[in-house]
Amino acid sequence: MKTIYNIRQQLKHEMMEDRTVLQQFVKVLGDTGYKYELRIEVVTNVVSDVLFVHPDSLKLLHAFPYILIMDSTYNTNRYKVPLFEIFGITSTGNSFVAAYAFLSSEQEKIYTWVLDMLRKHMIKQLPTVILTDREMALINAIDIIFPSTFHMLCRWHIEKDVEAMVLKQTQNKDLATSFKFSWKRLLNSQSATDYEKS
Repeated sequence: MKTIYNIRQQLKHEMMEDRTVLQQFVKVLGDTGYKYELRIEVVTNVVSDVLFVHPDSLKLLHAFPYILIMDSTYNTNRYKVPLFEIFGITSTGNSFVAAYAFLSSEQEKIYTWVLDMLRKHMIKQLPTVILTDREMALINAIDIIFPSTFHMLCRWHIEKDVEAMVLKQTQNKDLATSFKFSWKRLLNSQSATDYEKS
């Protein structure tokens, strides 16, 4: 087992050719045809944020720029750097990855930079609707970069927040579950009559 580990480490070292992890990441992005943008801190001259887009994702983004969904994932990589995900929706309702970004932090200025770089790659049409969770820094950045785009809160995040709030207020899991189903019926109402019944 130790032999396999040693061989893996040796191959990894040879492949990186004394580059840092970030330098290797940027090299791989370039070698595989990704479009990418780097944000460099002025004072330290260090790369702090990276936006990257696969060429096929860019084609899909140009074809279907109308609806974007944005969210961050946390603690999903060994460096504990937030991964910001941007998805699009096709005309048939399928989702696709539009872009990813590794963020140094979730501040308005960082989101503004990411969205500005995304806009740079959106040649003709800007998004009509962007869905997010209630991340105020992101919402503010959307207002700055895409002022004519309609912003909506993601229904899944709203449902999770409502469920958590009911559970917190009642301290009763059964009541919270019952409320969740009533809430979903209310949201899924197809008419005013259905809404009133819920």
